[in-house]
Amino acid sequence: MEYSLEEMLDVETIGPVPSWLQQRKRELAALRRDSARLDFLEQQNGLARYTGKCVFRLSMNRRGWRLHETTRLKGVVSVRQAIDNGMVALREDCRRE
Repeated sequence: MEYSLEEMLDVETIGPVPSWLQQRKRELAALRRDSARLDFLEQQNGLARYTGKCVFRLSMNRRGWRLHETTRLKGVVSVRQAIDNGMVALREDCRRE
């Protein structure tokens, strides 16, 4: 019988779980943490493939939001700081509307 990844990670679904699968479950859970995601983005930004500065902002034509490397003056070297700055700016925009 074959199991999906979700079923394999659900201990109750298949009974006793081998230690290698328990380890894989822990690894996947760690990858899903917000801090691990942000660490990954910080690492990518640190590679400075373009400028090494990033910004979180609304798109120019208001079709969504963007988190990207930029040459803009408001660009910062920390992804976390870029997101924080974007949160503040969006809150201020909402108050004006």
